[in-house]
Amino acid sequence: MKDKTMSMDFMLFAMVIFKLISSTESATPMFRENAADFIKAGFKKTTRRGVEKEDFTKIEIEASPLLMVQEQSFIDKNHVKVEIKTGDGHWDVITGTPSMRGGVYKWTV
Repeated sequence: MKDKTMSMDFMLFAMVIFKLISSTESATPMFRENAADFIKAGFKKTTRRGVEKEDFTKIEIEASPLLMVQEQSFIDKNHVKVEIKTGDGHWDVITGTPSMRGGVYKWTV
């Protein structure tokens, strides 16, 4: 399961990078070497009566895109998007607005 999660993290990292690059207008951002450390994805976790469970029907994606780049001014904070791909299908943009708290963008798919 760990390998699958790591693979999903890498794919999501690539998608966020693509969207960050495509949303800049004047310059291409330079990414930090540890940029992948600022994104994670996994099944949604809920806690009920002190018991934590995973909801295998939903994926939560958390990213701090401004910490991924060397120059934050190149990023339009209002247009950060995520794209997902299922199997051999095409890429789909997540249309929902992410929640944002403390510079961390969070999507639930």
